[in-house]
Amino acid sequence: MPRISPVWRHFDKVNKTLATCKICGETVQTAGNTTNMRQHLVNIHNVTLDGKPKSILEPEKVDDSEDLVNTPGVKRKRVNIQPSIKDSLSFCTSMTSGSKSGEITNALVYYITKDNQPFSTVENCGFKHFMKVICPLYEVPSRNTIKNKIDEKYKYLANKFKEKLNQTNNFTLTTDIWSDLSMKSYLGITIHFLEGIQFVSGTLGVYELNESHTSEYISRMFENCLSEWNISQNQIIAVVTDNGSNIKKAAQATFSVDKYIPCIAHTINLIAEKSISGTNNLSYLLQKVRSIVKFIKNSTIVSDELRKCQTNEGKSEGQLQKTILDVKTRWNSVYYMVERFLKLSSMISGILLTKPNAPDMLTGRELNDLKGICALLHPLENLTTKMSGEKYAVNSTDIPLLNCVKSATESIIVESDICIDLQKNILSEIHRRFKDIEKFNDFPLATLLDPRFKNVHFKNPVNCQAAIDGIKNMLQLQLPQPSNLEDQASTSHAEQVDSNNGKKDSFDLWAYHSAIATSQIQRRTQPISQEIYEYLQKPVVPVNSNPLEVWEVLKTMHPNLYTIVKEKLSIIATSVPSERLFSKAGATISKSRNRLIAITVNKKPTL
Repeated sequence: MPRISPVWRHFDKVNKTLATCKICGETVQTAGNTTNMRQHLVNIHNVTLDGKPKSILEPEKVDDSEDLVNTPGVKRKRVNIQPSIKDSLSFCTSMTSGSKSGEITNALVYYITKDNQPFSTVENCGFKHFMKVICPLYEVPSRNTIKNKIDEKYKYLANKFKEKLNQTNNFTLTTDIWSDLSMKSYLGITIHFLEGIQFVSGTLGVYELNESHTSEYISRMFENCLSEWNISQNQIIAVVTDNGSNIKKAAQATFSVDKYIPCIAHTINLIAEKSISGTNNLSYLLQKVRSIVKFIKNSTIVSDELRKCQTNEGKSEGQLQKTILDVKTRWNSVYYMVERFLKLSSMISGILLTKPNAPDMLTGRELNDLKGICALLHPLENLTTKMSGEKYAVNSTDIPLLNCVKSATESIIVESDICIDLQKNILSEIHRRFKDIEKFNDFPLATLLDPRFKNVHFKNPVNCQAAIDGIKNMLQLQLPQPSNLEDQASTSHAEQVDSNNGKKDSFDLWAYHSAIATSQIQRRTQPISQEIYEYLQKPVVPVNSNPLEVWEVLKTMHPNLYTIVKEKLSIIATSVPSERLFSKAGATISKSRNRLIAITVNKKPTL
């Protein structure tokens, strides 16, 4: 039996010319001898032929003779021992490639994009130390490498999202304009559509605006965005934005007037602001509350006393409340300020009496007025919250929600002049801005097709019937034209022959008769326009039901109506998604990331 070289203890033979190292997995060419393998062991792993590190030597292991051990000048043998973990790690190369390295790099890219970290994070000493501790062999990539990785990830995700868009025809866009820290302006555009019964939302872009914000310039930006994502204007069924004249005009010019939908949440904000500012003596009352709140917030002693009063009433640390100061740009902050002030008013009153420099506390009558004001503003605040949630309200909820707000406001019993004026102003503004909502675009059609509402909330029977007629006309358009019946019969013959490889016994002479007879039966026994009436005769479902899930059951009974439902119930009713997009963009263009160029900002929110 031929002698086997000790080199093969560290290698697995692949074929006559290749071998794989058992230590590192690298493939080495053998060329019929062991020279390359020997050099690999010595140069890469610092291992001699006996399989141990050649630098680990121990001057021991001599003969058993005691005299020999104690004899000076005697050379001791080299003994190979197992290396320590520390020494073994020193022989390992860094983790610069492989699946594990790629997995760590992808996680690092996700961390930087998800948590809005600057690219320079990978160059910080603390971060490098952290990575050295958790993965000593991993080589942290440079900031340019991270940037390139993000660009690659964006291209991959963008292509995946384009594939989703290619499978859908009905899209809703929301859009808004925002300015960053350096007063650069950006146009944000988000897209929304149905995938089965689930809403899918995405960001088309955050585009820097370099010119005056005219409607013509914004319209060009819309067109460029659609071209970039291969979306046709015919695929856009609605564009939701605020009531800004320039962006409103641009949306109407680009996508047609009928497709523009004003943001209901934004209109409610205008109603609340107008009603508050137009009520006599309300500004004076709110200013008194505001001055007290500022006094408390500016005094550490008073703030501590307020917390102590709540603690004495048995509240725990996590239940302690602070006063809220309103913000001029958000009307609902007025409601939150008043609501919190009323909750803490008894404690605040006692504290202010002990402070000679404190502003005057509200009288009992003024506190009663505040309670009425809070009650009148509550329905508007609740509607704004529903319209601004993570699960955005669809178009079909607008008419019912507005009717509920009007009913709730009218049912509040008020006595003081200030509350009576506020109630009148709110109802007047709602009527002025929404009096024609039962006739406006797709609002009435979507409400009718929502199984939670149907025709329950229509105030005007004429508008309700007009909406029903509109749906009937859409159903009639789905009917095949009579002139096409003969073509259908011929097609039926051809399909039968093709499917049976042209066999004569598959031929049906009565195919034409069957086609026209079936069509006649369908037209006489169950007109397609009758579907809407059969649907409306059924009772409404609970308001907390998912209308799309309900329609998954109803579609077998109303298949033609279902095709219209998929379009009308896919329109969202608020531009909050585009406004929330700028919250992400604001975190993206932070003080630590203020050098991001516009094209990078455009990519970031999409990830």
